[in-house]
Amino acid sequence: MHNPVSGDYPEVGTASVADALDELGLDGVVDGPQRIIGSRRFIGPAVTVRLEPGQPGRDDGRRFWQAVDTAQAGSVLVVAAGGAAISALGGVIVGTAAARGLVGAVTDGLIRDADEMAGYDLPVHYRRAHPRAIRPCCPAIGGPVRFGAVEVAPGDLVVADGDGVVSVPLARADEVLDRACRIEELERRWVGQARAHRSIAAGFEAVGDEFGPSH
Repeated sequence: MHNPVSGDYPEVGTASVADALDELGLDGVVDGPQRIIGSRRFIGPAVTVRLEPGQPGRDDGRRFWQAVDTAQAGSVLVVAAGGAAISALGGVIVGTAAARGLVGAVTDGLIRDADEMAGYDLPVHYRRAHPRAIRPCCPAIGGPVRFGAVEVAPGDLVVADGDGVVSVPLARADEVLDRACRIEELERRWVGQARAHRSIAAGFEAVGDEFGPSH
């Protein structure tokens, strides 16, 4: 069982989490982010920001800052731009998030200051980099945001690694993580047996009965 207060989450990859979600009929794979700064896996509750194209008002920037300035250590900054070509993250935001102890950031928008971000201990999943400040409106923080068909609500668990980003509804987090841990253990055993026998099929025969019908 995970502990959202202490951040005591299992070390589990996005592939196993996605498989667990599939078994439960849930879709949590976040489409949009395509590149990564930093390679560290992270998992934590979402702090959400919604951006959109338009002429920003005087309060838009400060609204975004508030989301970062009040975020708790161990959380993940999730910035939804609807796939628009607007600046979602920069060096000031990511540097401050790193200083506050956030564990990662995710956006389907653009970033800039990529070289600066690489110096912070904060993995960033993003769509692409662009040097121009294409400033967006920030109509909302702390509410549900969408990445295609997937909705991420504040507090939902965000898992990210080299394969991508997955969101887990908070109400199903224990169930999903328990399944994901079981899947990951079976996969480890399968790989071990396959390597020992130098055969994928022989490795599967050794553990296959424990897999579900999807394998």
